[in-house]
Amino acid sequence: MLLATSFQHENTAHPFDMWGLGRSAWRGCDGVGEELEDRVRLFAEECDNLGGVQLLADWQDGFGGLASQVLELLSDEYSSKTLLVFPCSPSSYPGYSLEQGRGRLAGAALTIASSLPSSLTTPLSLCRDWFPLAGRSTALPHCPYSPSLSYHSAAVLALALDTATLPYRRRHGSPGASLTPSDLAAGLNTYGRHLAVLGADLPCSVDATSPSTYLEADLLSHCTPLLPGTQGVVPAPAPSPQPYSALLTLRGLLAAPLYIRRSARFQPCPSAAAYLASCVNSSRRDARPVATYLFNRPVATSKPFPHIFSPLVDPCGTLTTEERPPGVGVSYTTQLTSWAAGPTAGVAAASLASQAGRLVLGKIHRLGESGVEAEEWQEAVERIRELASSYTEE
Repeated sequence: MLLATSFQHENTAHPFDMWGLGRSAWRGCDGVGEELEDRVRLFAEECDNLGGVQLLADWQDGFGGLASQVLELLSDEYSSKTLLVFPCSPSSYPGYSLEQGRGRLAGAALTIASSLPSSLTTPLSLCRDWFPLAGRSTALPHCPYSPSLSYHSAAVLALALDTATLPYRRRHGSPGASLTPSDLAAGLNTYGRHLAVLGADLPCSVDATSPSTYLEADLLSHCTPLLPGTQGVVPAPAPSPQPYSALLTLRGLLAAPLYIRRSARFQPCPSAAAYLASCVNSSRRDARPVATYLFNRPVATSKPFPHIFSPLVDPCGTLTTEERPPGVGVSYTTQLTSWAAGPTAGVAAASLASQAGRLVLGKIHRLGESGVEAEEWQEAVERIRELASSYTEE
C-alpha cells in the first residue's frame, strides 16, 4: 500500500523486482521512508518493554532493499535492542529466465549482506537454490505441499517460525518464558556467525512404539533446513571446528511420558529439558543447546491451515500405518524446530558466496539501473565470503 503511488503488484511494465528499487522508494519523493519511520516509532512507543524487533521481508525483489533501510533505521534509533531478521523468498516463481534468476540471486546476496551487522539473520525459504530454478523446491517427508501455491509454502514457514520463537514470545511468568531475544542472539551468534538456519520436522517422525528412539538417535537429523543451499547436508555435515549453540523447541509431545521412557544411559538426566539437551549433545558433540523447550500443547492446523499433510498422518498429527479417511483433515500436529548457527548455516553461506561471486553486475542491467553500484556489489560479496569462512576457521 505504501508503494502504490509508484509501483503496482505484478505490473510487468514497471516491476518492483530489483533490490535497488526498494532503497530508491525509501529515499524518493513518495514519503515511504518517512511513513515507515513514523509507524516504527509509534509501535515502539506503545510497547511497555521493547525486548527486540523481528523483521520479515522478501529478498528477491525491491522489498530486500526496503528492508535494508528499515534495518538502518532500527540500528540507529534502537541500537540497544536485539534485531532478529528473517529474509524470505517464495518456493517457486511463475516465470524463470536468466535475467530474473540473476536478479533474484543478487537480491539474496545484497539483502543478507546488509542484514549481517544486525543481531541475527535467519533466511527462510523452501526454494532449494539461491539461484532459483523451476521444479527445485525443498521436499518435506510428511507434507507433500504444492510449491506453486504460496499459501502452502508460507504456511510451512510461518508454522516453523511460530514454534521456534514461542519461547521468547510467551507472557512473562509463563512456563518456558525465561528466554529473551537478547539471550537467544547472544547464544546463537558466536565466533562472528551472524547467519542461522531454522530447521523443522513437521509432524515429528516419532514411532509410537518407541518414542525414545526419535529423541536419542541423532535428534537434529530429523529437521529439514528451511533455506536454500543446504541440500545434501542431512544428516548434519562434518562437525564444526568450534562448538555451536542451538535452540530446540518440541511441541505437542507430552514431556513426562518421554522423560519416563528414556533409555538407561539417560537416566541421570534430572528433567525432561535436560534429557532433550543430552540427546542433542550425545549425537552431535559440537552442538551445545542454548536452551531446550518442550510444550505439551500441539499446534492447531485446522482451517484455514492448508491440507498439506500426508494421508499417513492422523487427525491428531501422529504418523500411522493406515491412511486417514478421505475428507478428514489434520486438526492438530506435533513439531520440532532447531535454530542454530552451525555447520549447516556454513554450507548455505558458502553456497551463496560461491554463486554470488560468479555474478557480473554488468550483466544485470536493471540492477545497476536501480542504483546498485559495482563497488557496493563487491563489498556485499566479500562480506558473505567472510561470513562463510567464520564457520570453517579454527
